[in-house]
Amino acid sequence: MKQRVVSGVVGALILFAVLAASFWVPVCLNIGIAFVAVVCAWEIAGATGCRPYRSVTAAGMLFSAFLPMVPAFSAGKYPVAFTALCVYAFCLFAHQIFHHKQIPFPNLMTNLGMCALTATSLSCLVRIRDFGQTPADGIFLILLTLIAAWTSDMGAYFVGVRFGKHKLVPEISPKKTVEGFFGGIAGCVLCMELAAVVYHFAFRPAGSISFFAVGLAAAVCSVVSVAGDLSFSLLKRSYGIKDFGNIMPGHGGALDRFDSVIFVAPFLYLLTQYLPIIHA
Repeated sequence: MKQRVVSGVVGALILFAVLAASFWVPVCLNIGIAFVAVVCAWEIAGATGCRPYRSVTAAGMLFSAFLPMVPAFSAGKYPVAFTALCVYAFCLFAHQIFHHKQIPFPNLMTNLGMCALTATSLSCLVRIRDFGQTPADGIFLILLTLIAAWTSDMGAYFVGVRFGKHKLVPEISPKKTVEGFFGGIAGCVLCMELAAVVYHFAFRPAGSISFFAVGLAAAVCSVVSVAGDLSFSLLKRSYGIKDFGNIMPGHGGALDRFDSVIFVAPFLYLLTQYLPIIHA
């Protein structure tokens, strides 16, 4: 437990340092996200058994490093991101043509799909930052994304331990309960609304934050967060591993910490397009 707490504190300090630096030097966020995406690609290669094949692993890591460095979803840069994905897929298929006896095709496709999903989803954090009207707004929206992902997990854990009686999906995650699921939603809504209140009084004029939008986004993202957690748990069970890595002692790998974020970030980005959280 001590090791888990220490690594969690260190991780939080690094996170806040990157966010603070990006306030003055925006590219720091891109670099930080690219680093996380590269570590995730390395862990995916290990989970799927592709790591011994350096060209497959290198292609995934290069793609994951490149995508967060461009505004991947903006109208002018979308072809660049799409072209990068096509080149990455071509490299893996070309490798498989000559090495199809070494790597099972389902493993290679899982590696391709998971690297594409991870890098693309994490890149949404850059788009969320850029969607803010000011640098502070952008960082606030990123914090909401992280709060949505991580407080859902914490709320579900504490409520599940205290009141959990009905298993949610015991075949995939034996400890998750229905009561914890709803507790996670409630905890997520509470924490996101609290963060919005604090930011509203500290940085924004009256009426500039839609608390209804924050609450709706919290409820939706909490459900998505659970789906992300369960999806990556299913992947781990499919490949017979407990954790994706050990970059954070006591927590596991980057994918173990960012599995929910990978699912939440695209949804929050889409929600903010049609139901703005911050008004001018």
